[in-house]
Amino acid sequence: CSQALQSYAMRSVVEYFSAVAASGAQNRSVHLINTNRRCSIVFVRLPTTEDLAVAQEIAACVETVLRDCNGMLRQYLTDDKGTVAIGVWGCPPLAHKDNAHRAIRFAVNVIDRLRALN
Repeated sequence: CSQALQSYAMRSVVEYFSAVAASGAQNRSVHLINTNRRCSIVFVRLPTTEDLAVAQEIAACVETVLRDCNGMLRQYLTDDKGTVAIGVWGCPPLAHKDNAHRAIRFAVNVIDRLRALN
């Protein structure tokens, strides 16, 4: 993984691809193709704010709890109905047998932490 891309990727993803590259596999993408995975996805509606500092604090809270639960941020969506964070569990290299449990734990913890911010 190039140095320029490393600053944009999660540490676990960079470590995974670095390990694949270090293994010397002929076809490095073979680890990711032809797999069906059971994923757990959580949508969390975030508080609406016009204050950028508060929005940054909310995003940092979501990302910290995601990292604690070993999940991956899919994206933030903002539209006329508000902002939603989408978290995913089960994508390589962050797949576990208890993905659903981790997703539920994330939902409960992020709601508790966001309430504490207000």
